[in-house]
Amino acid sequence: MNEDKRSVLFGTFVLPADESAAAAAHTVNQRAWNLLTRVRDASNGLHAMRAVTLVQALNTLHEAARKDLAITRTGPLG
Repeated sequence: MNEDKRSVLFGTFVLPADESAAAAAHTVNQRAWNLLTRVRDASNGLHAMRAVTLVQALNTLHEAARKDLAITRTGPLG
């Protein structure tokens, strides 16, 4: 059920997004699936999780979404 919800939310984000934000969202979506696949494989240890660069992809998505929405950051991350 959670995967269905994530899929619907993904679609509602990508549909109105510009090309850069949509591309970043697709990268996050693919890396999330990669992570889920690795987590579900009981034979994988922590070393397998380090290879998934989901956080980097999320940061790129957030930056692209802010640009798409014309949101500028005025202060440091905190």
